[in-house]
Amino acid sequence: MRTALATPYADVRAEDLVLELDAPDVPALERLVLDLGAFQVELRLLGHSHQAIVTRAGFALSETVSCRPEQVADGGHLPAARALRRDGCAYAFSADVLPLADFDGPALVGAVEADPHGIVGDFPGTPGAFTALRAAPVQTPGATGVRWETWHAYPQTGELVRTTGEVLDA
Repeated sequence: MRTALATPYADVRAEDLVLELDAPDVPALERLVLDLGAFQVELRLLGHSHQAIVTRAGFALSETVSCRPEQVADGGHLPAARALRRDGCAYAFSADVLPLADFDGPALVGAVEADPHGIVGDFPGTPGAFTALRAAPVQTPGATGVRWETWHAYPQTGELVRTTGEVLDA
């Protein structure tokens, strides 16, 4: 799914992003709700990045990656990795800041748009500014769960922020 966002692009940088777990729901510009096995995943496009909400019986987690000045002022940041275990599940997060020039933006956007578990938001007035998210079920020996990936393009700084999140039965 692809959508043209009505919210103007905010001039931000990768270093201004913050990871917040279990934040309250943030108003979404667009959302995609997926039932992936025992898990439900809601991928949310925000005016300032993304929120992924993962639930199943006895478990709930929200992952919010955003750029809000009050978070940066409080010393928040986007870690390279984060993990936690609770309520019978294991969560893992990773983030990379990569050169946008190393990626074929239209091909990446096209692949996520074509995926029935993907959502892309294009920001108006700034060519190449997008947020893309997609999720998939995970089945590994002895564990099931969900995994999601996100890409946030910042053409004004030439950065692409790629994140992955995963929740597995522990």
